[in-house]
Amino acid sequence: MSDIRAIVREILVEELARHGKGGSSVQRERVRMRNDADLNAFALKVLDLARDGDAAARIRAGQLRFELDGAPPAQAPRTAPVAAAQSASFERGLVTEKHIARLERASSIRVGKAVCFTPLAKDEIRRKGIKVERMS
Repeated sequence: MSDIRAIVREILVEELARHGKGGSSVQRERVRMRNDADLNAFALKVLDLARDGDAAARIRAGQLRFELDGAPPAQAPRTAPVAAAQSASFERGLVTEKHIARLERASSIRVGKAVCFTPLAKDEIRRKGIKVERMS
């Protein structure tokens, strides 16, 4: 069964990349902000990028991301709320494999009654040995 899922993942990645929507094609650009002059230079750069329709679309689609230089690596995106290094919690919604994959050090997750898991998320939970606790 996991072989079939791996094949499906491969096909999806190829197709999404072919249509310019692949998640693996994210370009990250480091930005140093030491003072007002750096902030203004960055704002001018973004304005120049916005003139190019393709670059603006890549920024909106999340394919071009900016990260602060010298800052610690960004935490998981808003879609995967990590409560602490050893645990995470999801109050409602659908938890996908991506959400679980982002929880690098979580040994347990707490989930609300309204939370549902995709089959791939369940597989990832088992693979990582994460304990699931339902909140009342």
